[in-house]
Amino acid sequence: MNLLIASNISALLWFMAAGAVVWAIGAWLMEMFKSYREVYIEETGRHMDDMFLSPPPRQIADLALIFGVVFFMACFGTIGSFETTPRFLGTAFFSLVIGALGFMIPRAFIRRLREKRLLLFNEQLVDAMATMSNSLRAGFSILQAFDMVVKENRRPISEEFGLFMHQHRLGMKFEEAMGNLSKRVGSQDLDLMIAAIETARQTGGNLTEVFDQLATTVRERMRVEGKIRSLTAQGRLQALVVGLMPLALAGAMYMISPVMMQGFVYSTAGIVTIAIALAMEVIGYLIIKKIVAIDI
Repeated sequence: MNLLIASNISALLWFMAAGAVVWAIGAWLMEMFKSYREVYIEETGRHMDDMFLSPPPRQIADLALIFGVVFFMACFGTIGSFETTPRFLGTAFFSLVIGALGFMIPRAFIRRLREKRLLLFNEQLVDAMATMSNSLRAGFSILQAFDMVVKENRRPISEEFGLFMHQHRLGMKFEEAMGNLSKRVGSQDLDLMIAAIETARQTGGNLTEVFDQLATTVRERMRVEGKIRSLTAQGRLQALVVGLMPLALAGAMYMISPVMMQGFVYSTAGIVTIAIALAMEVIGYLIIKKIVAIDI
């Protein structure tokens, strides 16, 4: 009788300790999630404002959370197991990794949109400098030359230059408005143009010739970058294939022989092997991406 009472007390204490640990981990994860969510909303809002898009950042954060939960539940519902502790931990860990990937999808999509917008801006900047050069030859001022680009209504450059003109008309100094334009866009080509304008305003240089030379330089650099992208396309595809092939093979083997893969996935050695393989996959992808990323 005493032995039974002692075992029950021991089980109760073990249950209470496990519950306390789970509660502490859950509270820590919630605090981490709240902090990251605020950073996520702030950075997403800045990117959305830079692209002149209107969806509220909190909706994007909620969408990312939904993606993460759906990916986690879909993965755990497919391979999850409560039979033993190692199996549960292994499937839960793998499902958390898949859920984290799903959580990053909306932000990665927004980042990709911003990159495409910046590339389009740089392409339009060459024609804009030619337009501004012709306007200056015709006797227009630099502000009127900016206004000519805005009137062409070619997005996104007309939006950015239009906001610059709007800020200047509201009383902001020319240099400050140009600085805001540079920070908002984040284009090296635009920074060169702004530096040329500031230098010409201070020294009285010929902006017409400067714009012509800058347009020629930027156009040639873009041509070289396009050639480099064509030459490194195979390397980028190789990085994608190398990164996805092990996951695809693991999924195919799980569909062909679930029993064999369960013995691997649900064991401690298998979980450690999968974690090491995933880390090496990420490192290999980053190395290949770094090799093919040639900066001009």
